[in-house]
Amino acid sequence: MSMAGNFLEFYDFALYGILVPIMSPLFFPSKEAWFSEIMGLVVFTMGFIARPLGAAMFGMIGDRYGRKQSLRWSVVLMAVATMGIGILPTYEMIGIAAPALLIVLRILQGISAGGESNGSVIFVMEHFPPNQRGLGSSLMSSATISGVILATFVSSLLTADEGHHQHWRWAFIAGSAIGIVSYYIRKHLNESPQFLQIVRANNISKNPLKETFRKAPMAVLQTFCLSAVAGALQLSLAGYFSIYLKDHLNMPFSQIIFLNAICLLIYAFILPITGLLVDRVNPLKLLLGSSLAAVVCLIPIYQLAAVGTVAAIIAAQLWLAVITALYVGPKSVVMYNLFETKIRFTGVSFGYASGVSVFGGLTPIINKSLDHVGFSPALFAVACGVITSVTILFLWRNPPKNIPHEGF
Repeated sequence: MSMAGNFLEFYDFALYGILVPIMSPLFFPSKEAWFSEIMGLVVFTMGFIARPLGAAMFGMIGDRYGRKQSLRWSVVLMAVATMGIGILPTYEMIGIAAPALLIVLRILQGISAGGESNGSVIFVMEHFPPNQRGLGSSLMSSATISGVILATFVSSLLTADEGHHQHWRWAFIAGSAIGIVSYYIRKHLNESPQFLQIVRANNISKNPLKETFRKAPMAVLQTFCLSAVAGALQLSLAGYFSIYLKDHLNMPFSQIIFLNAICLLIYAFILPITGLLVDRVNPLKLLLGSSLAAVVCLIPIYQLAAVGTVAAIIAAQLWLAVITALYVGPKSVVMYNLFETKIRFTGVSFGYASGVSVFGGLTPIINKSLDHVGFSPALFAVACGVITSVTILFLWRNPPKNIPHEGF
């Protein structure tokens, strides 16, 4: 049931990123098409910039009042913001107020996603035994990307008829409706056993954010750096790649995002397999190998996609999907073990959301800018891979103490 809620919420959050090429001219009209799209991507990035605020807010709720309460109210906020985008008038209708309101609504989506992203993963992992937490976290990641897949397929259908530029609204309106379903799903979840344990022991943190930075500042920094290549890879796969293909290939946008949805579907099936692998080997080995693979392979992946054939496009995206899955699978297990239970929701959520807001949120706009001036759009993600690889090597040599770290 928690997976279903995660699936539905990230359907809502992903829609705007997928539909940027369609929505940008409506809210940021310009004679220069690339400038209009850059402004649309700026709004996309604003959602990620807001995620640390959401992580801090909902993280403290999760550590003080329960994981279940945090996840219930984050999905309500997402539903309200998504409906707002669906019914928002365009620039032609209300002028500058249209992009201003779009920014506000996207920020609200980002606040919600900041509390949801790793909070839901922690909630599930705290229900799983130690030797199955890799599988649990990977199933949640698979649910997240499945929500993105649904958003991609719906967007593909609604944009197939290019003469109807307002059909995208129905995707947001439907997303808001199913967000309400998520609320009722989460209302009936059982609270995390580990949270209930600290409640019984009267060990609840009165100020989880303050305690996190007092007791585990290095863990927050490490989580931030571990999110670098995770954000860049996931936002490249599920966000920027479609924009890159639209810019370089003479293909209908609906066909491009349909091909992207097929690759994301395969990625969703790969994730649980990597989760099973994580539970059997040292997760740091998988993290380091996949991070270094990103550094070496990302530029060739974009070069392969630029060939332009359907086979080359699918092969490039699948190559990227495998590398991403091998990183996403073990990352949550490592971050989970960096924090004790009473500050885990806040520590993981805030550290990861902060990193994703910087690295993942900037990925599409930096990639687009690099591509526009003639450089490979992979360069930013390669730099993220270097940052993460150095962090993993540090963890390997200096594993945290006094907290159980299965697999280290």
